[in-house]
Amino acid sequence: MSWYLNESNIKLNIAKRKIIASLLLNNYELVSICFCKLYTAGANNKSWLYTGLEGGLTLVIDYRRKTARFLLFDLSTLEIVFENEFYRKFNIFYNSLSENFQCFEVSGGFIGFNIPDKYDADKFFKAVSGLTDQTIARRAKDIKIVNILDIKN
Repeated sequence: MSWYLNESNIKLNIAKRKIIASLLLNNYELVSICFCKLYTAGANNKSWLYTGLEGGLTLVIDYRRKTARFLLFDLSTLEIVFENEFYRKFNIFYNSLSENFQCFEVSGGFIGFNIPDKYDADKFFKAVSGLTDQTIARRAKDIKIVNILDIKN
């Protein structure tokens, strides 16, 4: 994370990063997190449209579903406002259109992430593009999910 003040690290400070990580419990492995604004484009659109959604974008390995996914947390309410599960060979189709903008195809269009902090954007892109199907399967293989009822008082 960059240590100068900008929109990215003011809105998603270290404390909020830790809170989001704790909300994931043991169902997910947090791979990467950054601040982003969410954009969409239809299959026939020639321009990106800002959705009004922004917050803490996480890249996680979902142990229950044995896949990876994006979860976008609203930084005021800490609710998940967007999520998308990876499809096969997702890492190959994930693109960086500029140093701050990354995108991928979904049915009927595209999803884009504007990540203002260049360091965070680069780190996040490397995390996504390096997460192969085999890596996800290996990391999710032997994890035992602890249910809330399994926790003793």
